[in-house]
Amino acid sequence: MGDQGIAKGEYDAIAAQGTGRVVQETGRADLKGDLGRTGYEGETKRPTYVLVRDDLTGDDYESVLAHEVGHVIDQYVGEIDVPNSVRVELGDLYNTLNNPRRDFTEPN
Repeated sequence: MGDQGIAKGEYDAIAAQGTGRVVQETGRADLKGDLGRTGYEGETKRPTYVLVRDDLTGDDYESVLAHEVGHVIDQYVGEIDVPNSVRVELGDLYNTLNNPRRDFTEPN
């Protein structure tokens, strides 16, 4: 079986499994301007909750929830022993995808 994306609607289950709690929808004031938030236990850094603004709907809600679930997954993956060469490659990939000044032109 090849790689598969996470199906829409499965994020709630992943967040609950990863944090031990269901996703909580909360108001804007509770998030102080954020669309969502993932909380962590102080010493272990284990994800403990996922919050998403209660005024988001449809694709906006799913996108924010997917982002927060990404933090949950990232924390658990971060505990896996990964060779340094892979960490460097992942860092380069992250920068390529998130650097607003990246160059989208094809190399010569």
